[in-house]
Amino acid sequence: MLLFIDTTDPRQISVKVANTEIIKSVPSPRGGDVLKLIDEALKKANATKEKLTEIEVNPGPSTDLNVGVAVANALGASLHIPINHQKPGIFVKPIYKSTPS
Repeated sequence: MLLFIDTTDPRQISVKVANTEIIKSVPSPRGGDVLKLIDEALKKANATKEKLTEIEVNPGPSTDLNVGVAVANALGASLHIPINHQKPGIFVKPIYKSTPS
């Protein structure tokens, strides 16, 4: 089962599991916000994190997107599932507009 995480909009988070999509407005996406939405989507899809087989996330470029990347990397590592069609254990690297300071 695919988990899709979208934090491309700095004012909202979108999470999709199976046919269940949840979009929530937030002042600025944070990891905890994303995790809560994932839990909510899993419950509505009548699924558990153990049923996830892959994660897709947009890697950048913005701080808000990097929140989604961090959550995807953590979940992918803990569940040993691929992220963005990579082999399990390969992390998605954030994309920056310029070099971070």
